[in-house]
Amino acid sequence: MREESRFCSIGRPHDWEIGGLTDSADLVLAAPVAAEGAFRPSVVVNSFPYTGSMEKLSTLVLSYAHAMLQDVYFISVDRFPPARGEGRIIEYTYSSGGLAVHCRVDVHQTAGHGVLVTTSCASAELGAYDAVLELMCSSAQIKEPA
Repeated sequence: MREESRFCSIGRPHDWEIGGLTDSADLVLAAPVAAEGAFRPSVVVNSFPYTGSMEKLSTLVLSYAHAMLQDVYFISVDRFPPARGEGRIIEYTYSSGGLAVHCRVDVHQTAGHGVLVTTSCASAELGAYDAVLELMCSSAQIKEPA
């Protein structure tokens, strides 16, 4: 099944839930609840006005992560595969409450906006969630504003 936000349509596995929205998130998808207190994997779609280059947008994402998160370790910054168009994939880890969290941010642009699709899971659980998170990211279709 697919979920819609202002600028993005994305696939959602049937057992994932639509999470609570915040002022900064267009769409939040969360994995089924695991053990109490465990980090719940998620996919968050954000959008914001932006008219600069993809290179500068990627730099802004990196700078924001560095400034806002604790113990950030950048793993990679890659271009999308050619079939997906222009965009970047940024991967990093950070610490949250003594837990290592793995993030992947797919950086997209549409006319006048930046669109970020961010996946998060506990680093120790990446092996269990990597395939579904990759599938969700690659299913994202960016919509032009009306």
